[in-house]
Amino acid sequence: MSNAFEELMDFLSKGDIEEAITRARLLEKNDKSAWNKFVVYLDLRTKGKKVSISNIGPSLGILDRNNKLVALVLVISENESIDMEKIIDLVKFAKSMRMEIFMALVDKYGDITYYTLEEINLTK
Repeated sequence: MSNAFEELMDFLSKGDIEEAITRARLLEKNDKSAWNKFVVYLDLRTKGKKVSISNIGPSLGILDRNNKLVALVLVISENESIDMEKIIDLVKFAKSMRMEIFMALVDKYGDITYYTLEEINLTK
């Protein structure tokens, strides 16, 4: 899907809005969270991050200069319910792989708020 996002960015940069809309609709048919993923993908790219599509749920990966995965970004819509077990599993996975994990919350206007996710242990 990463290549699909690159193609979509190319159509937008060329001003071919009709083709971009067609491609975006095709992406949405296959993945309901595709538009939110694209918005986050585009935001991270404009911030100078190297981004890839992750196979782990609705998430993106952030790569370092050597194309090593260093962080996961879980993409969530503000209207979407959150499965806490899924998030806990992702946090544990990221911790085991020594990666950072973030949540990108996308609102209905396409604005993104990023949160750092981490595990804490509360002891008595």
